[in-house]
Amino acid sequence: MPNVRDCALIGASADLVGLAYSVGRDGLVVGRSFEAVLRLESDGISRFHARLEHSKQGMLVLSDLGSSNGTYVNGRRVQSPEALEDGDRVRFGPHASFVVRYGVDGGPETLEIVQPFHAERTVELLAKRNQARMLLATREFAEATLLLEEVLAALDAPGHASLAAQEDVAELLTELARCHIGQERHTDAVPLCNRAIALLMGSSSGGKALVRAKFVLGRALLPTQPEDARRIVAGAAESLPSGSALRQELEAWLAVADPATDPSPAIP
Repeated sequence: MPNVRDCALIGASADLVGLAYSVGRDGLVVGRSFEAVLRLESDGISRFHARLEHSKQGMLVLSDLGSSNGTYVNGRRVQSPEALEDGDRVRFGPHASFVVRYGVDGGPETLEIVQPFHAERTVELLAKRNQARMLLATREFAEATLLLEEVLAALDAPGHASLAAQEDVAELLTELARCHIGQERHTDAVPLCNRAIALLMGSSSGGKALVRAKFVLGRALLPTQPEDARRIVAGAAESLPSGSALRQELEAWLAVADPATDPSPAIP
Protein backbone atom coordinates (compact mmCIF):
# COMPACT_ATOMS: atom_id res chain seq x y z
CA MET A 1 0.00 0.00 0.00
CA PRO A 2 1.49 3.40 -0.92
CA ASN A 3 2.53 5.76 1.85
CA VAL A 4 -0.27 8.26 1.18
CA ARG A 5 0.35 11.89 2.06
CA ASP A 6 -2.38 14.48 2.45
CA CYS A 7 -2.68 16.25 -0.86
CA ALA A 8 -5.13 18.66 -2.43
CA LEU A 9 -5.69 20.33 -5.79
CA ILE A 10 -6.42 24.03 -5.35
CA GLY A 11 -8.50 25.65 -8.09
CA ALA A 12 -6.57 28.41 -9.85
CA SER A 13 -8.68 29.42 -12.86
CA ALA A 14 -12.03 31.12 -13.45
CA ASP A 15 -14.86 29.44 -11.52
CA LEU A 16 -12.44 26.97 -9.89
CA VAL A 17 -10.79 29.67 -7.79
CA GLY A 18 -11.30 29.00 -4.10
CA LEU A 19 -12.20 25.32 -4.55
CA ALA A 20 -10.09 22.60 -2.98
CA TYR A 21 -10.25 18.90 -3.89
CA SER A 22 -8.64 16.32 -1.63
CA VAL A 23 -6.92 13.41 -3.36
CA GLY A 24 -7.78 10.40 -1.22
CA ARG A 25 -6.04 7.08 -0.75
CA ASP A 26 -7.62 5.65 -3.91
CA GLY A 27 -6.68 8.66 -6.04
CA LEU A 28 -9.25 10.04 -8.43
CA VAL A 29 -10.30 10.33 -12.06
CA VAL A 30 -10.80 13.75 -13.62
CA GLY A 31 -13.32 14.26 -16.43
CA ARG A 32 -16.77 15.31 -17.62
CA SER A 33 -18.42 11.94 -16.96
CA PHE A 34 -20.80 11.53 -14.05
CA GLU A 35 -18.46 8.74 -12.93
CA ALA A 36 -15.43 11.03 -12.53
CA VAL A 37 -14.63 11.90 -8.91
CA LEU A 38 -13.32 15.34 -9.87
CA ARG A 39 -16.00 16.28 -12.39
CA LEU A 40 -15.24 19.30 -14.58
CA GLU A 41 -17.53 20.90 -17.14
CA SER A 42 -14.95 23.29 -18.49
CA ASP A 43 -14.54 23.44 -22.29
CA GLY A 44 -12.13 20.88 -23.67
CA ILE A 45 -12.51 18.29 -20.90
CA SER A 46 -12.88 14.67 -22.02
CA ARG A 47 -15.30 12.25 -20.34
CA PHE A 48 -12.36 10.49 -18.69
CA HIS A 49 -9.56 13.01 -18.97
CA ALA A 50 -6.83 12.14 -16.46
CA ARG A 51 -6.03 10.04 -13.40
CA LEU A 52 -4.29 10.96 -10.15
CA GLU A 53 -2.89 8.20 -7.94
CA HIS A 54 -0.27 7.80 -5.23
CA SER A 55 3.15 6.24 -5.78
CA LYS A 56 4.83 3.94 -3.22
CA GLN A 57 6.94 6.93 -2.22
CA GLY A 58 3.83 8.95 -1.39
CA MET A 59 4.05 11.25 -4.41
CA LEU A 60 1.02 12.11 -6.48
CA VAL A 61 1.30 10.70 -10.01
CA LEU A 62 -0.63 12.24 -12.92
CA SER A 63 -1.56 10.30 -16.06
CA ASP A 64 -3.44 11.51 -19.11
CA LEU A 65 -6.21 9.11 -20.22
CA GLY A 66 -6.01 9.84 -23.92
CA SER A 67 -7.79 13.18 -23.64
CA SER A 68 -8.44 15.20 -26.77
CA ASN A 69 -7.05 18.47 -25.40
CA GLY A 70 -4.26 17.23 -23.20
CA THR A 71 -3.10 17.38 -19.60
CA TYR A 72 -0.27 19.76 -18.66
CA VAL A 73 2.19 20.24 -15.81
CA ASN A 74 3.75 23.70 -15.59
CA GLY A 75 2.80 24.29 -19.23
CA ARG A 76 4.30 21.04 -20.52
CA ARG A 77 2.01 18.35 -21.96
CA VAL A 78 1.99 15.05 -20.07
CA GLN A 79 3.05 12.17 -22.32
CA SER A 80 3.55 9.49 -19.64
CA PRO A 81 2.78 9.17 -15.90
CA GLU A 82 4.45 12.03 -14.06
CA ALA A 83 5.13 12.57 -10.35
CA LEU A 84 3.96 15.94 -9.05
CA GLU A 85 5.83 18.27 -6.71
CA ASP A 86 4.31 20.66 -4.21
CA GLY A 87 3.37 23.86 -6.02
CA ASP A 88 3.18 22.30 -9.49
CA ARG A 89 0.51 23.84 -11.69
CA VAL A 90 -1.68 21.25 -13.41
CA ARG A 91 -4.00 22.08 -16.29
CA PHE A 92 -6.69 19.82 -17.76
CA GLY A 93 -7.57 20.90 -21.29
CA PRO A 94 -7.27 24.57 -22.23
CA HIS A 95 -8.75 26.20 -19.13
CA ALA A 96 -9.06 24.11 -15.92
CA SER A 97 -5.99 24.87 -13.77
CA PHE A 98 -5.04 23.70 -10.28
CA VAL A 99 -2.10 24.05 -7.90
CA VAL A 100 -0.79 20.90 -6.18
CA ARG A 101 -0.35 21.20 -2.42
CA TYR A 102 1.01 18.50 -0.10
CA GLY A 103 0.39 18.43 3.63
CA VAL A 104 -3.20 19.62 3.39
CA ASP A 105 -6.43 17.68 2.99
CA GLY A 106 -8.79 20.12 1.29
CA GLY A 107 -9.99 21.71 4.51
CA PRO A 108 -10.61 25.44 5.14
CA GLU A 109 -6.91 26.28 5.38
CA THR A 110 -6.31 25.31 1.76
CA LEU A 111 -8.94 27.74 0.58
CA GLU A 112 -6.86 30.65 1.89
CA ILE A 113 -4.10 29.93 -0.64
CA VAL A 114 -5.88 31.12 -3.77
CA GLN A 115 -7.47 34.55 -4.10
CA PRO A 116 -9.79 36.19 -4.78
CA PHE A 117 -12.79 34.37 -3.38
CA HIS A 118 -16.33 35.12 -4.46
CA ALA A 119 -17.03 38.29 -2.50
CA GLU A 120 -20.18 36.93 -0.85
CA ARG A 121 -19.08 33.44 0.12
CA THR A 122 -17.37 32.36 3.31
CA VAL A 123 -14.38 30.04 3.49
CA GLU A 124 -16.22 27.78 5.92
CA LEU A 125 -19.19 27.17 3.65
CA LEU A 126 -16.99 26.57 0.61
CA ALA A 127 -14.94 24.04 2.53
CA LYS A 128 -17.98 22.17 3.78
CA ARG A 129 -19.54 22.05 0.33
CA ASN A 130 -16.29 20.76 -1.20
CA GLN A 131 -16.02 18.08 1.47
CA ALA A 132 -19.63 17.08 0.87
CA ARG A 133 -18.98 16.73 -2.87
CA MET A 134 -16.03 14.43 -2.26
CA LEU A 135 -18.11 12.31 0.13
CA LEU A 136 -20.91 12.17 -2.42
CA ALA A 137 -18.51 11.02 -5.12
CA THR A 138 -17.41 8.12 -2.90
CA ARG A 139 -21.04 7.30 -2.01
CA GLU A 140 -20.73 8.26 1.65
CA PHE A 141 -24.26 9.63 1.55
CA ALA A 142 -25.03 10.01 5.25
CA GLU A 143 -21.92 12.08 5.94
CA ALA A 144 -22.46 14.23 2.85
CA THR A 145 -26.09 14.81 3.87
CA LEU A 146 -25.08 16.30 7.21
CA LEU A 147 -22.66 18.74 5.59
CA LEU A 148 -25.06 19.83 2.84
CA GLU A 149 -27.89 20.34 5.31
CA GLU A 150 -25.57 22.51 7.42
CA VAL A 151 -24.60 24.66 4.43
CA LEU A 152 -28.20 25.05 3.28
CA ALA A 153 -29.34 25.95 6.79
CA ALA A 154 -26.69 28.69 6.89
CA LEU A 155 -27.82 30.05 3.53
CA ASP A 156 -31.48 29.97 4.57
CA ALA A 157 -30.82 31.84 7.83
CA PRO A 158 -32.26 35.39 8.04
CA GLY A 159 -29.83 37.96 6.74
CA HIS A 160 -27.70 35.45 4.86
CA ALA A 161 -29.57 35.31 1.55
CA SER A 162 -26.72 37.04 -0.27
CA LEU A 163 -24.16 34.36 0.61
CA ALA A 164 -24.93 32.44 -2.57
CA ALA A 165 -26.61 33.00 -5.89
CA GLN A 166 -29.84 31.10 -6.53
CA GLU A 167 -27.99 28.84 -9.00
CA ASP A 168 -25.60 27.81 -6.20
CA VAL A 169 -28.48 27.08 -3.82
CA ALA A 170 -30.18 25.02 -6.53
CA GLU A 171 -27.07 22.90 -7.05
CA LEU A 172 -26.79 22.33 -3.30
CA LEU A 173 -30.41 21.18 -3.22
CA THR A 174 -29.74 18.82 -6.14
CA GLU A 175 -26.70 17.38 -4.39
CA LEU A 176 -28.71 16.83 -1.20
CA ALA A 177 -31.41 15.10 -3.24
CA ARG A 178 -28.74 12.78 -4.68
CA CYS A 179 -27.71 11.90 -1.11
CA HIS A 180 -31.32 11.03 -0.25
CA ILE A 181 -31.59 8.81 -3.33
CA GLY A 182 -28.36 7.07 -2.33
CA GLN A 183 -29.98 6.30 1.02
CA GLU A 184 -33.20 5.12 -0.71
CA ARG A 185 -35.09 8.17 0.57
CA HIS A 186 -36.60 8.91 -2.83
CA THR A 187 -39.67 10.65 -1.44
CA ASP A 188 -37.50 13.11 0.49
CA ALA A 189 -35.56 13.92 -2.68
CA VAL A 190 -38.57 15.04 -4.73
CA PRO A 191 -39.32 18.39 -2.99
CA LEU A 192 -35.62 19.27 -3.01
CA CYS A 193 -35.46 18.74 -6.78
CA ASN A 194 -38.65 20.71 -7.34
CA ARG A 195 -37.26 23.62 -5.32
CA ALA A 196 -34.00 23.48 -7.29
CA ILE A 197 -35.87 23.47 -10.60
CA ALA A 198 -38.00 26.44 -9.52
CA LEU A 199 -34.87 28.44 -8.70
CA LEU A 200 -33.17 27.54 -11.96
CA MET A 201 -36.24 28.20 -14.10
CA GLY A 202 -36.09 31.78 -12.89
CA SER A 203 -32.40 32.07 -13.68
CA SER A 204 -30.82 33.24 -16.91
CA SER A 205 -27.80 30.96 -16.39
CA GLY A 206 -29.30 27.70 -15.12
CA GLY A 207 -28.18 25.68 -18.13
CA LYS A 208 -26.77 22.29 -17.28
CA ALA A 209 -27.66 22.72 -13.60
CA LEU A 210 -31.35 22.69 -14.59
CA VAL A 211 -30.84 19.53 -16.65
CA ARG A 212 -29.09 17.84 -13.73
CA ALA A 213 -31.88 18.81 -11.34
CA LYS A 214 -34.47 17.31 -13.71
CA PHE A 215 -32.42 14.15 -14.07
CA VAL A 216 -32.19 13.73 -10.30
CA LEU A 217 -35.94 14.39 -10.05
CA GLY A 218 -36.48 11.63 -12.59
CA ARG A 219 -34.43 9.24 -10.48
CA ALA A 220 -36.35 10.23 -7.38
CA LEU A 221 -39.70 9.55 -9.10
CA LEU A 222 -38.66 6.34 -10.85
CA PRO A 223 -39.72 3.85 -8.13
CA THR A 224 -43.27 5.21 -7.82
CA GLN A 225 -43.95 7.20 -11.00
CA PRO A 226 -41.83 5.62 -13.73
CA GLU A 227 -43.66 7.21 -16.66
CA ASP A 228 -43.35 10.70 -15.18
CA ALA A 229 -39.69 9.99 -14.43
CA ARG A 230 -38.92 9.01 -18.03
CA ARG A 231 -40.90 11.96 -19.41
CA ILE A 232 -39.01 14.48 -17.28
CA VAL A 233 -35.59 13.05 -18.12
CA ALA A 234 -36.46 12.73 -21.82
CA GLY A 235 -37.47 16.39 -21.90
CA ALA A 236 -34.22 17.38 -20.20
CA ALA A 237 -32.22 15.34 -22.73
CA GLU A 238 -34.04 16.90 -25.68
CA SER A 239 -33.08 20.39 -24.46
CA LEU A 240 -29.40 19.56 -24.99
CA PRO A 241 -27.46 19.60 -28.27
CA SER A 242 -27.53 16.29 -30.14
CA GLY A 243 -24.43 14.25 -29.42
CA SER A 244 -23.37 16.22 -26.34
CA ALA A 245 -21.82 14.17 -23.53
CA LEU A 246 -24.54 15.13 -21.04
CA ARG A 247 -27.33 14.20 -23.45
CA GLN A 248 -25.69 10.84 -24.12
CA GLU A 249 -25.55 10.13 -20.37
CA LEU A 250 -29.27 10.89 -19.97
CA GLU A 251 -30.22 8.85 -23.02
CA ALA A 252 -28.20 5.91 -21.71
CA TRP A 253 -30.14 6.07 -18.44
CA LEU A 254 -33.47 6.25 -20.28
CA ALA A 255 -32.57 3.17 -22.30
CA VAL A 256 -32.36 0.98 -19.20
CA ALA A 257 -34.42 2.84 -16.56
CA ASP A 258 -36.31 0.31 -14.46
CA PRO A 259 -38.15 1.04 -11.20
CA ALA A 260 -36.76 -2.16 -9.70
CA THR A 261 -33.11 -1.51 -10.50
CA ASP A 262 -31.40 1.86 -10.51
CA PRO A 263 -29.04 1.59 -13.51
CA SER A 264 -27.05 4.73 -12.82
CA PRO A 265 -25.05 4.60 -9.54
CA ALA A 266 -23.12 7.71 -10.55
CA ILE A 267 -25.45 10.64 -11.14
CA PRO A 268 -24.72 14.28 -11.91
